[in-house]
Amino acid sequence: MNRKIYRSMKFGSWDRSRMLDAQTVAAVQSDDVAFDYDAIEKTPNTFLAHRLMRFAERFGAANALGNALLSAYFEHGRDVGDRETLTDIAVEQGLDREMVSAFLASDEERDAIRKIDQALQVSGVPNFDIDGEVISGAQSQRVFAEALGRAAERSTADAQIAGECAGGVCTVA
Repeated sequence: MNRKIYRSMKFGSWDRSRMLDAQTVAAVQSDDVAFDYDAIEKTPNTFLAHRLMRFAERFGAANALGNALLSAYFEHGRDVGDRETLTDIAVEQGLDREMVSAFLASDEERDAIRKIDQALQVSGVPNFDIDGEVISGAQSQRVFAEALGRAAERSTADAQIAGECAGGVCTVA
C-alpha cells in the first residue's frame, strides 16, 4: 500500500507519521543506523520476506538476509514485499536465484509462518514478547518501560514464592 496513505491511516495523520519517523532517526543517530524514509514509497506485506527468512536458515544465511532486508527497506526504499525484489536481495546474499524463485513460488513454509504469527499474536511490527506480554507495532518508550517493570515484578514475585529471597534481596535466575 502507498506508504503515505497507510501511515496516515495508522497514525492519524501524515504529520504524526513523520514525527514518529524523526523520533526513530534521532534515537539511533549514535548507533550508526541509517534510515531514508523519503525513499520508501510502499508499506509492504512482509509475509514473503518472513518465508524467505525460513528458507535462508537452511543455508546459514538468515542473519545476513535479515540485515539485507532491513537495509533494503529502511535505507534504500526497496519493496520487500515484492517477489522479484526479494529474490534479488537473496541472490545478493549468495543464495541461488532458481532455488529462491522456486521456493517463493511454492506454498512451502506458509503454514509454519502463519502458525508462528498466531502463536506469538503478531498483529504488527516490530513485535516483542516481554515475559509473555506481547507488544506490537510502534510504541512509546513508556509502554516498553512499563512492560519491563511488570516483568521484573513478576520475576521478583516468582523468586519470593520459590523462597529465593533473603533479607529483601531476591536472586533471580
